[in-house]
Amino acid sequence: MPTLPGVSDAQNGNSFAANPTRSVNFSVNGTPTNINNFSIDGTNSRGVIDATFTYIPALEAVQEVSIVTNSFDAEQGLAGGAAIALLIKSGSNDVHGSFFGFHTDQHLKAYQWAADRSQPKPKYINNQYGATIGGPIKKDKLFYFLSYEGTNYSESVTQAVQVPTLAMKAGDLSASPTPIYDPMTGNPDGTGRRPFPGNIIPKDRIDPGIQAILDLPGWAPNTKGSGAFGLSRNYVTSAPNYQWRRQYDAKLTYNPTSKLSTFVRFGFVDHNANTSGIFGPLVVCPSAARIRDPVSCRATFSRGRFRRHTSPARISSSMATMVTFGRTSTMCRPGEMRTWAGRS
Repeated sequence: MPTLPGVSDAQNGNSFAANPTRSVNFSVNGTPTNINNFSIDGTNSRGVIDATFTYIPALEAVQEVSIVTNSFDAEQGLAGGAAIALLIKSGSNDVHGSFFGFHTDQHLKAYQWAADRSQPKPKYINNQYGATIGGPIKKDKLFYFLSYEGTNYSESVTQAVQVPTLAMKAGDLSASPTPIYDPMTGNPDGTGRRPFPGNIIPKDRIDPGIQAILDLPGWAPNTKGSGAFGLSRNYVTSAPNYQWRRQYDAKLTYNPTSKLSTFVRFGFVDHNANTSGIFGPLVVCPSAARIRDPVSCRATFSRGRFRRHTSPARISSSMATMVTFGRTSTMCRPGEMRTWAGRS
């Protein structure tokens, strides 16, 4: 897209959990990024929330991409920036197919920026693979096309962050030159407040809930920090992340006569994304299952389906008609809870 006149560089279209097909946002001719329109085989596939492609078929399943950025025809409505249309492959009288595979791992890449060079490279594995096949069921009449694409991604991400020291967790902030004022002193408007003696907060003044979090193990400084007080980048950790996606497309084409062609298409993407937290199991999901990060609570499972039926017919040598019906749906379940559902 950025190679076309008037099209901006692509922008991230949300996380893998919320956008498993990895569609992107972009501006066309200076218009907002949310007024582009997307269609698959003539049926709208524009996201309700993020205004990107709700469903992107596997690359090997795409036959044609059409992009119109101005002077839209009536069939290309709902677009203020660009109308982008995909056509999916169909079967023919001959059997055709393809397969592909992509692999990379930590041995083929450089060290992560924050990783310890004296240790083995952190885990990184990315695999993408798939296949297509299309052919006749009944010559000149009935054809099929099938596509599958799988993606598996797993890595251990090394991060350097800032955490309080053991003394700070105990309420001892004496290393800071900034006075820590006692909120129970002074006037309601804040005047007349007095600092805690020695900048040390008494243990009985720390909220029990906060103290319970401070007492959790596994997030004390584990390396020498930097900065004025040695706090910056004083905690280095490696947390595992994984993502997988399985994508299916099927198309059945039937030509009862030379003037009438029909097809039915179904697309489905199933995915799971887990982003582990840098502090380990410090949070609890509403289902009471311990997890590593709230993102796993919000989006661990979602599916998208795309159905379409169309019947183009030739009425005469100068007139033709097309009837189209389509549906796109998205479902997200955090553990056992349904958080969002939408149709377009």
